Amino acid sequence: MIKRIITEISEEDFRKLDLKVYKTERIETEVGHRFELIEKNINDILDKEIEICLNGGTEKDLADLKCPVTIAIHEEPCEEDYEKAHKDFTHMAPDVLDDYVRRLFVYLDKYMNCYTGAQTFQIGWGIEHLYSTRDYYECHDDYWRVRKAETKVIYRVKLSNEWLKKFVLKHRDEVIEWPYDFVPEGVSGGYEKAYLIKKFDLVDGSWKETFRYGLFKYKNSEHHIPVDENGYAKKIPSGNC
Repeated sequence: MIKRIITEISEEDFRKLDLKVYKTERIETEVGHRFELIEKNINDILDKEIEICLNGGTEKDLADLKCPVTIAIHEEPCEEDYEKAHKDFTHMAPDVLDDYVRRLFVYLDKYMNCYTGAQTFQIGWGIEHLYSTRDYYECHDDYWRVRKAETKVIYRVKLSNEWLKKFVLKHRDEVIEWPYDFVPEGVSGGYEKAYLIKKFDLVDGSWKETFRYGLFKYKNSEHHIPVDENGYAKKIPSGNC
């Protein structure tokens, strides 16, 4: 049977669900620190994510606010899972046993967990379309995927237009086809497309160019190189990373 778990939902209706999730957090102690799986409200997490978009003020942030937010929720442990753990670990204290079982029901992905740690949810921004494979729902524009067998539901949350009214564009890009008849030093031939990217910041109510670079797209890679106003590669001062 095909597991159909994707649900389209408004932000208002999603918040009414008042979902509880678990997230790994670093806890400071007198002798160091430890990592614990802490219960959180998904609405609070969504608020923080939206705040990042509003504070960022980039064109991508604006696009993310217009696109449904993808939120995957992991399957929950059932009574049988706790009973089995109790039989396997008869001397384990109840609170330790509960924590052990909970840690069996988290998303573990060698790429995404580098940024999130173990948790019972995964949020994806700017995902226009989810693709279905035999075992996963995944995004092809960026790396984001969850295993179907582990996932209880995937919400596609349409954010309120109120966030767009609060958004202020602070950073924007101007993209044009590479206008020069040469390429900067360090760029090899064989690229498929080439662009000049100019970056602007909103300063005292006016747009000011702050940086520009050449973007050269190859079949399986991209080359970004800072350039000056004439298209020549900029020399990065020694000691700067």
